Amino acid sequence: MPTRLGGLLARATRGTTGLVQVNSTAVGEWLMASGVPASRLSLAYPSAPPHRPSAPRPKDGTVQVGLLGRVNGSKGHLEAVRLVEAARRLPGVDIRLTTAGSPFPGQERHLEALRSRFDGLPFACHLGEVRDVRAVLEQMDLLLVWSQKPESFGITALEAWATGRRCVSNGAGGAAEAAWLVDGVVLHQDLNVQVAEALAWVVQQPTLIGPPSASAPASVLATPERRAASWQDLLMSV
Repeated sequence: MPTRLGGLLARATRGTTGLVQVNSTAVGEWLMASGVPASRLSLAYPSAPPHRPSAPRPKDGTVQVGLLGRVNGSKGHLEAVRLVEAARRLPGVDIRLTTAGSPFPGQERHLEALRSRFDGLPFACHLGEVRDVRAVLEQMDLLLVWSQKPESFGITALEAWATGRRCVSNGAGGAAEAAWLVDGVVLHQDLNVQVAEALAWVVQQPTLIGPPSASAPASVLATPERRAASWQDLLMSV
């Protein structure tokens, strides 16, 4: 959101009339700060996939944590490695990390940096681009949503909830809102050591390692019906 292109979009939106659909209150607050009146905003969360939780991963003494996203230097792949490394230094914590994603053309340097970072780490692997996100999530206990820039939202959090996996987020922008929608956990990354300790605590809580609630806010607020209602309001305002 806080980019030159985002600023141009916000100014262009301010000069229009009628409702403006936003996919999170974080985006709404950003537009209001840019001069768009709150009365013109219509909130419509992205629709979550159907809630069909998979069976929990078999317990083998480890906790499998994943991070899915475009490899572009800002989705948090490298930061996730550092976080898991620090958590693994604490007693009684055996966390394994799996990341997935590929770069856009021209951003291959980020993938090379990630592969170099993973080299020689027995507890971490990178899958590259995957076709079936659900199949990957089924092999995990927790999903990290760890963007290093404010996100407008966090689609992977909805995908994790639909699969029956809890997300752990650093709460960057709308990612905190996405975590709230899916009964997730937010760990603010002010100090790396404290965050690692917090993650280590999370993975040792059976309730948090278990599936998020089927009645999480996403079950009501992130549905096709709610989105359709927002679109109806939007189109009727034209």
